[in-house]
Amino acid sequence: MSIFRQTWSRLLLLAVVLAGMQAVVPGQQAPAQPSSSSMVSPTFDVASIRQNKEGEGHSDIWSNPANGNFRTNNVSLRALLQVAYSLPQSRIVNIPSAMDKLRFNIEAKSDPSINDRLSKLPADQGVAEKRQMLQALLTDRFQLKTHRENRELPVYVLVVAKSGAKLQAWKSNGTTVNAGNGYMHIQGGANSVDVLGGTLATYLGRPVLNKTAIKGTYKITLTWTPDDQAPTSSAASGPSLFTAIQEQLGLKLEAAKAPVEVLVVDHVEPPSPN
Repeated sequence: MSIFRQTWSRLLLLAVVLAGMQAVVPGQQAPAQPSSSSMVSPTFDVASIRQNKEGEGHSDIWSNPANGNFRTNNVSLRALLQVAYSLPQSRIVNIPSAMDKLRFNIEAKSDPSINDRLSKLPADQGVAEKRQMLQALLTDRFQLKTHRENRELPVYVLVVAKSGAKLQAWKSNGTTVNAGNGYMHIQGGANSVDVLGGTLATYLGRPVLNKTAIKGTYKITLTWTPDDQAPTSSAASGPSLFTAIQEQLGLKLEAAKAPVEVLVVDHVEPPSPN
């Protein structure tokens, strides 16, 4: 059974572990929507939402596309919107600063009929319906109102370096992304370079557009020395992220501006009482 777990550290470095399902990774194309036979979108039956006041720490999201349960620990509204709308956090704008600082613990469950319904859907449709359920929860409890629009934003364009791409082909039905402070490991995905671009956007704070024309499934490993980490010795010094991408993957990031779809938050309030 496929379970999606997503973790942000205090530095908002992404670690996503997925097995046998479409990855919810920043910048990746959203899975297929539910079939037209789905007359009414399912919703959570009960939901407890509490503000986490314990301070900085790991943030976790647990969501299985095969059932109607959804749980978080110490997660921001921005992270919830990322999952609900399948957009990277760098493309979610206009969240009030006070709300952007809050973190939430959520425990949401659906009745058995919804669990039975989701268990019979293909994984991509299950993921899409869980997104709709989360959108409905945010609309109801946070009084959320949003719209999408295109904006000209600073971006990075991912292209093939002169040395040529250095990617290892991989056979996998699922997607695994494990990323932290100075490392990134990606296996699988319908288009692994798209997954790479989406994950890089989390570190770089701006959208990364895949212009490599590379398609397919790969195993991608990347290591570098973060800008905020001073090496203890010259031997421990590693390349910067930009250099590592070129040396280890044969790819290159170029700064540019481009029209990018963003999610604009028009209105949001602290969550209503449980």
